[in-house]
Amino acid sequence: MKWFDEKMLEKINNGFQEFRDIELQVLEELGGCPPTQGSWKSFNMLHEIETCYSVGAYVASFILTLAAIEASFNASYQKKKGNLKGLIEKSGYGIELDELRQIRNDIIHDQDIGKIASCFDESMKLDMKENCQKAFRLMHRIYYQPTKVV
Repeated sequence: MKWFDEKMLEKINNGFQEFRDIELQVLEELGGCPPTQGSWKSFNMLHEIETCYSVGAYVASFILTLAAIEASFNASYQKKKGNLKGLIEKSGYGIELDELRQIRNDIIHDQDIGKIASCFDESMKLDMKENCQKAFRLMHRIYYQPTKVV
């Protein structure tokens, strides 16, 4: 018995490639590979995030990405006083991250069944995939620039 047929393996491979393309785009936007400024904790879950995305588990990938971003802020700013929201605002990423955190909170805390069911509706699945891509970009950007450069 095969776990994955050829079509499914191609889809998974394409997902991994999309993920790598996002990483490359962020590095190009930053002008190359700058010295790492962020916390390694933001990349601790990278393999799991990438795998979830590649198999189409966009809700799981999205939630893990936001957890990785928040872990990064908690680790990077551990010595500074303040709550997570305040640390995010000081970093300059507040507006971008607030939008994504609201989506995550709708899923996790409000148990928004519509967003959870997105894995069954093609247009909602594409919306969640786009949210994952926004979150990936932000995660990579924060890893290299924990404080936004304007």
